[in-house]
Amino acid sequence: QGSYVAVAQVRMTPRPGILPMRPGFQPRDCQLQAARAFQFHAKLGTKRLLTEMVMASGKGDLIAGLLVRLAWAGKRGVFIVNRDYLCDDVYQRTMLVEPAMYAGRVQGKRNEVDRHILFASLQTVCDEDRARQLGHIDWIFADEGHTLLCDSGRTIIRVLEEINPALRVAAFTGTAYRAKANGKTTGLGELFGPEVGG
Repeated sequence: QGSYVAVAQVRMTPRPGILPMRPGFQPRDCQLQAARAFQFHAKLGTKRLLTEMVMASGKGDLIAGLLVRLAWAGKRGVFIVNRDYLCDDVYQRTMLVEPAMYAGRVQGKRNEVDRHILFASLQTVCDEDRARQLGHIDWIFADEGHTLLCDSGRTIIRVLEEINPALRVAAFTGTAYRAKANGKTTGLGELFGPEVGG
């Protein structure tokens, strides 16, 4: 997995606790519940985790804390979202939790794929060549997780699974059920099936 893992492990200072937070912040009960469920399913080996959290419930800080724990464990991850401002926000939160994080951006012309934890826009990495450049990824973290159902999301998962068949996906969304034609709703079972956790 290259030198980025060694660099990150040397520089970072893991701290106790299930969910590390930005200075001055304490995790809310819903964030702790989600972090515990994530930890349980990660140990269980669940390949597809879905966490539903409403807006303003602390989803960004939850994702940041989980990404930091992932890096502390020596795993490589990519955070993917369809809006640049959300990508920038979670990047900044993550860096406040662990300033020594060896993190990189994959957005537009930025292509810092040699880093330990990556922050990418869906529109950038939906191109097969750009997705392949990410290399070996242990976990995809996707905010607005329902976007993984689109062709772009499926392409990213397919390409990264070709590189690492053990790839795992953690999706986060406030809208696990989406409006469909004729007033019906649909869930994310098409992607997550019976392996939903969290």
